[in-house]
Amino acid sequence: MNARLVVAVAVVVTLWLGVAGTARTQPGKSGAQLSTAAQALRSGDYARAEALASPITRSRQGVAKQDRAEAWRIYGLALYFQKRLGGAEQAFLAYLKLQPDAHLEPSLVPPEAIVFFESVRSKNAASLHKYRPKPKAKKRWILNWLPPAGQFQNGHKVKGVIIGAVGVLSLAANLTSFFLLRNWCDVTTDVCKNSKGEEIRGRARTVRQINLWSAAAIGVVYAYAVIDGLIYFRDRSTRKSLSVGVVPSASGAYVGISGRF
Repeated sequence: MNARLVVAVAVVVTLWLGVAGTARTQPGKSGAQLSTAAQALRSGDYARAEALASPITRSRQGVAKQDRAEAWRIYGLALYFQKRLGGAEQAFLAYLKLQPDAHLEPSLVPPEAIVFFESVRSKNAASLHKYRPKPKAKKRWILNWLPPAGQFQNGHKVKGVIIGAVGVLSLAANLTSFFLLRNWCDVTTDVCKNSKGEEIRGRARTVRQINLWSAAAIGVVYAYAVIDGLIYFRDRSTRKSLSVGVVPSASGAYVGISGRF
């Protein structure tokens, strides 16, 4: 076979594989498709919502875990509203395996669908336990008074390293200058001499300034670290939130209220 022909074929195959791989992993594709599926679900076109969400649930390449979970949620609701309860149960179970703590929003989903969803969770509670992420270590208030432990427990590792380094260097300078002054200077006469008996007033003055400034630095760093630790101590996820919505149904409408306190 002609060498040029072989090279040309190889280039074409490589380009085709690259384009195909890009199409499979295109990050925006699944997001746009999910958005369309969610819109179809809200408008009551359950068959279209099912058709759009189903391929994403089966995809294993180029789809983020969050998108796949959302696809299972839409797919499960679409099946539920079509009275295909067996398939809806399996879809909701797959959704809960990806997001064990997920809940359906009362402002968007009728109560009967929420009851069905929660029954799936309750029925499979034992098997879903292994999919639940390990709880984060409990924050301890007292650690904010032991810098830089407060910064590390708040997730501010770089800040913790900087505070720790500055604190250690300041403490080392303070202790070193303190023992030098103690060794050089007579407390009663305030006369400072070296090991040869020579008076070293200027050097002692410099070391005394280092001792004072390092003590001040320790105080400033400690105060900053404690205040910073206390400010960020409270988990932002515990802040209150409230949502209200109206969900249309065949018999009228439902008013849904959800919140976190």
